[in-house]
Amino acid sequence: MTPSARFLRALSPLLTMFLLVAPAGCLPVPPECRSPDVICVGLVTDTNGLQDYGLNEQAWQVLEQLRQDDIVVDVIESIDMRDYDKNVAYFGGQGYDLVFTSGYGLVETTRTMAEKYPNVSFVMLGEAPDEKDAPPNLAGVIFPEEQAGFWAGALAAHFSEMRIVGGVFANFEIPSVGAYARGFESGAQGVDAQVISYDYGSFEASLGDPEWGARQAEFLEDLGADVLFAYGGSTGTSALEQARGRVIGVEVDFARRFPSMQNRLIASIVFDLSILKEIVYAGKVSQPTYEATYQVIWGNIPAPEVLASPERLPLDDADLTEDGAFEEGGDPVVEGDGEDVDSQDDEPEEEDTGNEEDGDE
Repeated sequence: MTPSARFLRALSPLLTMFLLVAPAGCLPVPPECRSPDVICVGLVTDTNGLQDYGLNEQAWQVLEQLRQDDIVVDVIESIDMRDYDKNVAYFGGQGYDLVFTSGYGLVETTRTMAEKYPNVSFVMLGEAPDEKDAPPNLAGVIFPEEQAGFWAGALAAHFSEMRIVGGVFANFEIPSVGAYARGFESGAQGVDAQVISYDYGSFEASLGDPEWGARQAEFLEDLGADVLFAYGGSTGTSALEQARGRVIGVEVDFARRFPSMQNRLIASIVFDLSILKEIVYAGKVSQPTYEATYQVIWGNIPAPEVLASPERLPLDDADLTEDGAFEEGGDPVVEGDGEDVDSQDDEPEEEDTGNEEDGDE
């Protein structure tokens, strides 16, 4: 390995800083990437960086392991959203074989760069391309969000002593939010629990209103929900932080990110991105979408006796028996659509008042 190649990889976590002050042509380039016999991979994160305890960190952990197979792997942590184009274009312009982008904010940039660099494969994490007009070098890794939500609902119902569980979500029109909410409702109802769910009325600000999320958590617990599930940026995270009772998180290892939450945390449902290795070993994308699986990181709360062998999770090949225990079987069938993911008809009357006060802020 040449000194310039080592230099780039040593600076990878800080590379965006150099992009802000130096033209791309001044940056060192691993010479191995010029050879067709070497696979070069780049990861561009959103502004949450590699220490997000979630998607960015999980993707980097998988990709970094590939260095032991003599695959060149580098990362650019974006500091400012205005640099997304520049950061993705850097890897494309230097002839990397594959460029992974992490974060919803990078979707449009990735699509644009895939058209600009047709000989480079681009992979969006968490978003599928439009197969009708997407270039053949653009792919997405999608997540089984509705299925993960289903298991969050089933677990919440099993751990609930009141048989009332609550959900706090960003706007349902965001595809991932709607999928989690639908799955959560279906999973909890499958174990005969009452579900009370709220989403943020405004699409634009729904991912970034922690005060609203905190108020909804308090309100749901006042209505009797003793297990909460939440999703949607700082809005959802704040709800889990504010909750007094038990919680279930998703996409982030909440026990590590919020150590004070450990004694209330039932589980964090995070994604298994092993599929990235398969894509990299192929050297290019060969299909428009790939599907990741998920795994459960348990908290410190003992599982109820009704749960049969929870240590054998992840749950992607499991189903619920009629008596509520887990058994081997096919994927759960999730029913309903986004319009059905609302508070149940038999909710306490106070719900309408609270929703009018807090639901559309």
